[in-house]
Amino acid sequence: MVTKGQRWYYAREGCTAGPVSWEGLCGLATSGEIAPSDLVCQDGEGHCWLPACAVPGLDSLFKTADAQALRQQGNPPRPRAGRAARAVGIGIVGFFGLVFIIGLIGSLFESSGSPRRAQGAGVGQPVPQKETQEEVMVHAAQPEGPAPSEPSKPSPSLPPPGPRQTAPVSTWQKVAAFKGKATKTTPRFTVGPEWGITWNTRPLEEVGPINFQIFICDGRGDLVGVAANVIGSDADESFHYKAGTYYLTINTMQAYVVEVWEKSAGRRSGKQYEQLPAATAQVPSAGPEAVESVGKEPAKKWSEVVTFTGSTNRTTEPFTVGSRWRIGWRIDYPRNGHFGLCLYAPPEKYLGLIVNDVLRGDVSETTNFYQGGQRYLEISAGGPYVVVVQEWR
Repeated sequence: MVTKGQRWYYAREGCTAGPVSWEGLCGLATSGEIAPSDLVCQDGEGHCWLPACAVPGLDSLFKTADAQALRQQGNPPRPRAGRAARAVGIGIVGFFGLVFIIGLIGSLFESSGSPRRAQGAGVGQPVPQKETQEEVMVHAAQPEGPAPSEPSKPSPSLPPPGPRQTAPVSTWQKVAAFKGKATKTTPRFTVGPEWGITWNTRPLEEVGPINFQIFICDGRGDLVGVAANVIGSDADESFHYKAGTYYLTINTMQAYVVEVWEKSAGRRSGKQYEQLPAATAQVPSAGPEAVESVGKEPAKKWSEVVTFTGSTNRTTEPFTVGSRWRIGWRIDYPRNGHFGLCLYAPPEKYLGLIVNDVLRGDVSETTNFYQGGQRYLEISAGGPYVVVVQEWR
């Protein structure tokens, strides 16, 4: 619907102009600034470009026959050329027309004479025309008659098809495994750029469901990630993608087994996440559990630094350790009792909590450390215990 109060745009010779009022558009049509074939468009959504001669109220301003033809066709014609361009076009058409007439007259005179015959051509046979070089090439490329069927041969540049070669698929290799029933810090392990952690944990009957957490620390002791943080029974996995040397801090009062896996060299299978092998070790049920390490260790051994025994609370004497050492403890309570170990540096600098659990029965655990110096312990016990400090040397 045409709204004369709206603004208008017009296109002429590939250029768009406007907006102008309806009166301004009519003035452009009257003065010849826009032709019937030029496109115009009403401002606003839902409007499209139309030839000027197809707009009601604007078509009557064009007095040429072109407008009537455009209205009948319904399609915009090409832009109208100027007078100079039209004169040049008429001259070019006249020149080629004159050349055509002269050629036609010459061919009529030639056909009135005796026809030329090719050598060896019989009477009544058409004279063969001399083929051009292009026609000869076309005929040579397109032989007459169907081509004989021959088995297709492979291109000499391509090798014959053979068995498909598949790249080796990478596999998971176990790096280390740890199991226990209380909080511990594991020994260090070194892994490549793609590795993972699997775990399997379940509550102890005497304690019930409680937190199970796995913290990942780098060789400097900085926390770099949390692999697990659950309560109660759980079996799952965690993927990691940065090579280096790490150790784990396992914080729990549940029975667990934790395994570290590394992906061997080879091609990835294409899956974004591949399932790690299930934990192979059994979750400990009762009794003391030892740490299982997979891999080669340097030619060193654990040497005892000091041992503390007792059945009541105490603060130990200071002791000195190197850059790699550990604390192992064992209790045997006939019924539920508390056991706690806190680590300090003289004079009274708190360094961390080793264990703080309510336990029962024969329980033992080991916690590793990677910063040396002078240390002492605060022991809180509800029964007999043994605490052993060892150094790797």
